[in-house]
Amino acid sequence: MSLRSACSECFRILSVPTRMKIYEHLGKATKSNVTELVGIVKLKQPTVSYHLKEMEGAGLVQSQRSGKEVFYKISGKCPYDNIECVLK
Repeated sequence: MSLRSACSECFRILSVPTRMKIYEHLGKATKSNVTELVGIVKLKQPTVSYHLKEMEGAGLVQSQRSGKEVFYKISGKCPYDNIECVLK
């Protein structure tokens, strides 16, 4: 996969307004858990978790477990080329 098509995939993932809102929030906050993100996007927890799973699968966000909580943050590296992501 070329870098150009890889970036297209990331942009496709973020074309969903809820995911873009989550991404923007994570860009301002160091990290957030699902409960915080539910309050921001005003959707139910399973829906937010689904969006986070899609974003993590594309390499846009990373998760880190702390006890029972899972925190999410923006991945600073391109998931396809290991250079700094153009979206960061």
